[in-house]
Amino acid sequence: MATQNTPNQAIPYLDKNSALKDVPDFTKALALALEKKVVGVYASQSDWATKTGGTYATGLAYLQAENKLMLYTGSTFVQVWPAKPVVTSGTAAPVNGNGSAGDLYIQF
Repeated sequence: MATQNTPNQAIPYLDKNSALKDVPDFTKALALALEKKVVGVYASQSDWATKTGGTYATGLAYLQAENKLMLYTGSTFVQVWPAKPVVTSGTAAPVNGNGSAGDLYIQF
């Protein structure tokens, strides 16, 4: 099967001289290549693990049960969306000078 790849994302496409018999193999190769480039949608984090064999190959997935977009960094999961607020409290205003001493600061 004669294929070439797009320059930006290396998505395969059939060479103009390819034979018709190569179409099924090409279609499979294209589907596998695209699967790595899209955001997967999974029912849950365990569904993500099951469907990727625990490799979390795409690294980015939307989890329907939690309504979250998650990123797997290779060692840990990071919630990308919705953004988690960072809550800080203390006796001094943040470095940027907003607020008063003793305020509760919520950063998005």
